[in-house]
Order: sequence, then C-alpha cells, then structure tokens
Amino acid sequence: IAFFGMAAASFWLPWGKLQADSEQSEQVNEPPVNKKEVVVKAEEPPELQLGVGMEFKRLPAGTFVMGKKGNKSPNTLLHQVTISKPFDMGIHEVTQKQYEAIMGSNPSQYPGPDNPVDSISWHEANEFCQKLSARPEEKAAGNVYRLPTEAEWEYACRAGTSTVFCFGDDESLLGEYSWYKQTAQSTTHPVGKKKPNPWGIYDMYGNAYEWC
Repeated sequence: IAFFGMAAASFWLPWGKLQADSEQSEQVNEPPVNKKEVVVKAEEPPELQLGVGMEFKRLPAGTFVMGKKGNKSPNTLLHQVTISKPFDMGIHEVTQKQYEAIMGSNPSQYPGPDNPVDSISWHEANEFCQKLSARPEEKAAGNVYRLPTEAEWEYACRAGTSTVFCFGDDESLLGEYSWYKQTAQSTTHPVGKKKPNPWGIYDMYGNAYEWC
C-alpha cells in the first residue's frame, strides 16, 4: 500500500448574476436553488496509512527459555532470556506490495501482492526498515522500524508457551498453523491464512524464512 500525496483540485463556479432571458424571466418568482445541491466539493485526500498497512501487536516484557533441548550448538543451548521492555511486532510477514511501496521493486521468486516478499538479503530487509522509518509521516508519529533480535523473534514465536510448538507438542497440528514443505506446494502463500499463535502472530513456522 503506497502513500500518495494528493493535491486537492479546487473548483469554482461563477455565482454572479446571470442576465435573464425570456424563459428565465418567467421563473424569477420561483425559490432559489439551494447552493448545497449544486456546489461541487473537492474530494479530501485520504488519511495516510502508517507502516504501509502493516499491523502490529504490542508484546509484553517477560522471561522465557530460549533454544532447543538436546542441541549441542552454543547458539541453541537452552538458556534463560529476559525481554526487559514491551515491543511491537508485525503480526504478518512483510508482503510484496508493502515492500514494493517502499523499495520501488519486487525481487520475489513467488509473485503475489499479499505473499511475503522473498529472495531479499538481510541488508535489503534492513534498508526497507530504514527507508520506512525515514518517511516524514513516520517521523512525525515517532515510529522507528527495525528487524527483531533473534531473542525477540523466538519470544514472539513461543508466545508465552513452553511446549515444542506454540500450540503444544503434537506435530500433526502443524498444518493448521503453517505452510511448510508438505503443504506449501513449492510456493509461498498470502499471509495470515493459517491460525495465529496465542499472541495473534501468523506464519511463524513457515511460508518464508524471516530475518532477525
């Protein structure tokens, strides 16, 4: 969804006296036409939509256990993490139309305006955040956009749960919450078509890889 600056067209009508012809002379005693019925009103510009239409959810501060049981990699060992301040998280992956509105191009391999943007580097994802933050209307609103940290992403994905998945330990339910290899049919899909996690965030388990 792009921001468009609209210059409102001004209309004017000559409300001065008209010279009466023979037909007008016969109607001079009729009540005047209410100007409200004939004035052409310029269309007002639409309200700017901040964040190019992205929806956000305020996530609370909290502590959770990050990592995966049994993993030996230092980056994925179980460890406690505290998110000290609430933060806003986009409830959907950034769509192709949102990305194109800011960057002016769409490099995605799997086209679809409501599909998540794909085939972009971390630097391009970061540049998207910077360009969106630099918009005058975003500055005026005090909005600053960035990628989540890895801890913030996992915190949002777990959504206050301690089970293997946000919906429990039953892997057979995964298809209700995500597009993955067995269900995606080798393409991405419009965002938000599967069930959200308990915090109202969609597509955390599939559809597209997400940068932190």
